[in-house]
Amino acid sequence: MDALADVYQLRDLTGMPWANETAAAQSLASASGMVRAYCEWPIAPTYTETVTLDSDGGQILHLPCLHVTAVTAVTVLGVTLATSDYRWSRAGMLFRAVGWPDGLATVEVTFTGGYDASPAEVVAVVCSLAGRGAAPAGVASMTVGPETVTYARSRDGVGLATSEQAVLDRYRIGQA
Repeated sequence: MDALADVYQLRDLTGMPWANETAAAQSLASASGMVRAYCEWPIAPTYTETVTLDSDGGQILHLPCLHVTAVTAVTVLGVTLATSDYRWSRAGMLFRAVGWPDGLATVEVTFTGGYDASPAEVVAVVCSLAGRGAAPAGVASMTVGPETVTYARSRDGVGLATSEQAVLDRYRIGQA
């Protein structure tokens, strides 16, 4: 499953009895997609990617990842650099003392990034979104016997609440 949480985490965190695992998995995949789109990178699990970057001619480029674990290749205008020609940080910054050439699509970088497992606070946001997405349309709460379930919704329906955005901003490109 390509979700930032799994069905068991969804059941535990929402307390909802998901009768259909396929529907639960679809809700998780949708919620994970919303979180990834908001944060602008996959977060988890670990992945390897090759990206082509534009440069303004400065010494620092930013990779589209906030948890880089390796940089395996850097190519500038078709020439592969030696690893001694640049430095990188876990925060996704790539430094070159002589600077990067100014222009569009001038640098290609292959890197590995992301967390092995989703951070707990990201899992909580994904499960919260998935739970809201499963709520019946137009229903704010439902009581069956002694149990009451209240569905939280943002003003626009299913979407990130302000408190969820605050949590995810630590994982959002350009916000961290």
